[in-house]
Amino acid sequence: MSVVPISWPEKKQPDIKRARRKREPDVSIGSHRKSIRWKRWVFGVPTGLVLPFILLVRFSSWLYSEYLINAWLSVVLGCGMAMILLVAVSLVVARKIGMQPGKRSARTFFLLFASYTLYLLVFISAGNVKTPDIRETYSSLHPVLRVATSNFMLLDSEAVVTESQRKAADYQEMGLLSPRSSLHYVQHNGFVHAIDLRTKGRSELRNVLTAAYFRLMGFSTLRHNGTADHLHVSLRIPGKT
Repeated sequence: MSVVPISWPEKKQPDIKRARRKREPDVSIGSHRKSIRWKRWVFGVPTGLVLPFILLVRFSSWLYSEYLINAWLSVVLGCGMAMILLVAVSLVVARKIGMQPGKRSARTFFLLFASYTLYLLVFISAGNVKTPDIRETYSSLHPVLRVATSNFMLLDSEAVVTESQRKAADYQEMGLLSPRSSLHYVQHNGFVHAIDLRTKGRSELRNVLTAAYFRLMGFSTLRHNGTADHLHVSLRIPGKT
């Protein structure tokens, strides 16, 4: 009788490398996620908190210049949009850090931002104007221009308004021809639409950044020498170029 050999299946060796990959977490994915979260906090949160203050001015100037919205209503709507954004960002950040803000917190943010906007409308420091006369006629400036200017003064405390409201006689006193129309004149809506900012004694970089700020906010800027080197900032009147 012949003996038939029996072949047993070979026992597979465990794949040690594969098992190790399953046990060990993917460090690269984890570090990538941490990097994303870190960037969100460092860049996202400050950006989200700054945007409402930009939106306050930019949206107001856009409404007035493009859609003929009433001067005061433009500021109110801009303030409302900015408050909604600020409250939304603040609530998201608060919940991310474990807080549970309620309606009272939202009302507090609304009240604080409304107070901030009112402050921009009615106050300008004596150190930010060339003469007391400019401060006295500050209320004649267009509300949107007032908000933008005072907002900028908080960023650059050394900025100085050298001129705002003018009359035809003021040009004659400076030895200049009186223009038939000027945004420094009180317009049909009762507001002045232009200011001049000092550039002398300030670095060129600071002057460039100043012009960039006002252009970002929807205003026109012009650097010229007139009676003295200054930056002319103006708000476009609806329907005019």
